[in-house]
Amino acid sequence: MRAVGAAPNLASILVALAGTCPISLFRTAGDRVVGVDLATIFRHALILGASGFGKSWFKALQFYRILIRACRRIAEQGSHVLGFETTVVDVKSETAQLLKLFIALMFLRGNAAVREVLRESVHFVGWSRSRITLRPAFAIMSDISVEYQARIKADLLVRASRSPWSEAQHFLLVQTLRAIGEVPEHTFVLMFVELLCRNESFRLRLVEKLTSRDLIDFFAHLPQRIAPQTLEAFIRRVAIELGYSLVRLILGLPPHVIASLGLRQHAPITLVDAGVSNTLPPSIAYALANWVLTDELFTASRRDPSVPLTIVLEEAVALLTMATDLLDLVLNGLRMLRSLNVNIEFFAQSLESLPQHAMREMLLNAVTVTAFQSPKSVGELLYPHVLREPQDRRSEADRKREFLRDIESLPRQEAIFWAKGQPALRVRTLDLERPERIAGIPVEELDDIFHREITPTSTIEVSRAAALLDDYEASLSREVRASSPSTSRPPGSVRDLRSALGLGEEPDDDE
Repeated sequence: MRAVGAAPNLASILVALAGTCPISLFRTAGDRVVGVDLATIFRHALILGASGFGKSWFKALQFYRILIRACRRIAEQGSHVLGFETTVVDVKSETAQLLKLFIALMFLRGNAAVREVLRESVHFVGWSRSRITLRPAFAIMSDISVEYQARIKADLLVRASRSPWSEAQHFLLVQTLRAIGEVPEHTFVLMFVELLCRNESFRLRLVEKLTSRDLIDFFAHLPQRIAPQTLEAFIRRVAIELGYSLVRLILGLPPHVIASLGLRQHAPITLVDAGVSNTLPPSIAYALANWVLTDELFTASRRDPSVPLTIVLEEAVALLTMATDLLDLVLNGLRMLRSLNVNIEFFAQSLESLPQHAMREMLLNAVTVTAFQSPKSVGELLYPHVLREPQDRRSEADRKREFLRDIESLPRQEAIFWAKGQPALRVRTLDLERPERIAGIPVEELDDIFHREITPTSTIEVSRAAALLDDYEASLSREVRASSPSTSRPPGSVRDLRSALGLGEEPDDDE
């Protein structure tokens, strides 16, 4: 496939792409370097292609070169800010892990000023068996209605779940999240849900703190509104979703407790590593990733528009098709985000799984499309924009047939790059050495640098989170005992989890 024309035409195209502040990203015909203006990079973009053909490394290259420029300015000019913002939502881990290592590399090579800025500029959202990022189920935002947030977040959890939720259970989840949003001293843990559904005195005290009339009426008359068997089925659903110990800790602490820890909740660079592993079930990992995205979109209007923000969505199609409300939120916000200097980079294998209106909206608003090895549908999109050689005497049908065949078999790192307003070019991403090779140390050491120097402000030890959650649940127990002295043991224990799941009492050792 020939995707570039005569040298003079190509030269003028490269000058136009470079603009006034170019970042070198590709090579094209004649081994010429293709620089892309930052003003173009910081616009909505589609990065498409099969897994394993260069999408994550392309993002790492782009991020690393922008970070180098920012760190050089900090070191040489005494700047105290990066000058750009990036939020990466990654459910595969590969991109987040790469960027994490390149940040550690810049920390290792930087002077004291660079290191201090990096410490203050990175927020890591991740979960391991030793340290976790706390993420309250509900973030209080004065300019976004509680009802809207609750509906979207409930929808994300329900659609991500491997087991179906009934309409009644879904509705109860929305109402429960609304209650948590209006009474932020509580949070989404099994004990709270059990008390809300089973303990009348606890529920009525909560009703006194609610503000929405419909919510007050609903919970004040919960036994008349919802059948007992539905309430018990809802408790079992919540018990299943919160059955993993880490999930209980991640979502279980109220916002005021998290705030008291002084942990960073936002930063210019936010890496969300929601890769599915043996620490989190897929439903929760995907739901958490989308909850972070939702909060990022909700807060976009309150940020400083003079600083560009890039939101990177790995597996964008899989994430956005989980919930109609979230997809609509993103699509409706594309134009508004552009005015706020916020751009979204959609990473996906293709757009075929999206509804037609969603595909059209993304294509309309994207300023660049970078397609690695891709299906014919992507080729059909790009073919009309590919630069043709004047001496090419093939028929239009033959040119198109060869182009579509070639895009399905592009080698790793090779792509078609199209910036709107310019012809599409056949390119190859610049080579980028692995960060541990650049640093000259094992990858484990770079990883240790990141977690030792960067993540302590974002994460907490699992043991400490467990102790804080125990304190919160103990306060719930005290509240129940104070109002109902004769009440049996409080809910939320292991025995009650067995009961909620319909497993009965745990047998004694001597039985």
